[in-house]
Amino acid sequence: MQLSLLPYWNNGLNHVIITFADRWSDTNPPSQSIGMASILATNLHTTTYRPHFDISIPLPRLYLDMPPEVGSLKPFDMKYFLTFKGTRYLSHEGNFRSSATFRSMHNGVDVIVATTCKHETNDKLLRWQPWRGSKCDKDQAIFDSYEFVELLNSTFGLVPAGRSPASYRMLEVLSVGTIPVLIADNYVRPFDSLIQWQYCLLQFSTNEMHLILPTLRTMPRLEVEARQRSCQKVFDKFFKDDNVLLNSVIRSLKDRFVERLHNLVEQHMI
Repeated sequence: MQLSLLPYWNNGLNHVIITFADRWSDTNPPSQSIGMASILATNLHTTTYRPHFDISIPLPRLYLDMPPEVGSLKPFDMKYFLTFKGTRYLSHEGNFRSSATFRSMHNGVDVIVATTCKHETNDKLLRWQPWRGSKCDKDQAIFDSYEFVELLNSTFGLVPAGRSPASYRMLEVLSVGTIPVLIADNYVRPFDSLIQWQYCLLQFSTNEMHLILPTLRTMPRLEVEARQRSCQKVFDKFFKDDNVLLNSVIRSLKDRFVERLHNLVEQHMI
């Protein structure tokens, strides 16, 4: 259905279009079709994002039974330094997870990068392009050696884009006092107009992955501790539970309205 055919559409004025997806191919409506409507979505891209107008929201997290002490540990009291456990995508969406640069961060001691090729999309692809499964068996052995919950006991947590620029692991990492390390291109972080993310997480593009470990290893202890405190405040204030998350959406909508009103006043004054 064309949005313009909706009752009271009025070129999208006072409308919010919600899209929820975890794949690059699941896109938002074409920009020429949305008029003055806001986009509330999990897959907003920096190239098309309209600050103070569109709103980026996170993919939901798993509610895991974590040992109670994990969320209260200081960064360097964590069991691991940097971890990730998840799917290694073999097609074009998120395929940088299959790169040697990403997987070679694993050292089996304090840095764990455990990936699996077992996924419905991968299974279909491997039926007619089996060569794409190179080293999947080796990766699976590492994957099977670590429990997901165990790896959340980490100072830093890798949050690589998968089949979309967003990742389910973002909120999972934040919820346990771990500092997120995003690997994403062209990605608008959740509630970007409300949160000063630069004091919490770190973000690298897919062609900067070789810089991740050197950057983290040389980060001063005081900065790491400050980032963890900032991340905990961000999680508690914006993402802690469904009610908090809903209030964050409402705050973002209010921010959008105030910004638009401010712009209209300035235009009138001019």
